[in-house]
Amino acid sequence: MNFQDRDGMTLTSGRADVRVPARKSRTVRVPLDDPSVAGTVVRCEVVSVL
Repeated sequence: MNFQDRDGMTLTSGRADVRVPARKSRTVRVPLDDPSVAGTVVRCEVVSVL
């Protein structure tokens, strides 16, 4: 995932691997590569789905 600020700029990224069955959802905690920017993150974006 990319974690972005209010202007859409990527501040940091993170990664988590999870399997989710079709038509289901799951909450996933993705650790930030740089936790010091956590206070300025307003949006996250999935980068890759396999």
